[in-house]
Amino acid sequence: MCAFALPELPDISSLDPAMLSVSELKSLHEMLGEWIDAAMAASFDDAPGDDAIEAVRAVLVRVTSERRERQMEERRSR
Repeated sequence: MCAFALPELPDISSLDPAMLSVSELKSLHEMLGEWIDAAMAASFDDAPGDDAIEAVRAVLVRVTSERRERQMEERRSR
C-alpha cells in the first residue's frame, strides 16, 4: 500500500484552456504546479510514472500559454 498520495487532479485529458475563465486558468495553473512539485518530491516507489508527469506538464504548458496570451491581449487593449 502506498503511503504517499498526490493531490487529486480534475480530468485534464480533454481540457481546452481557451474555454476557461481567467480565475479558472489561475487556479488550474497553481493546482498543476503543486501536483508536479509533489510528484517530483515523492520517493521513487510512490511517484507516478514519467509519462503521467509529462502529460501534466504538457497541460501546464497549454494553460500557461493561454494565460500569457490573455495578458498580452489585455495589455494591447489598454
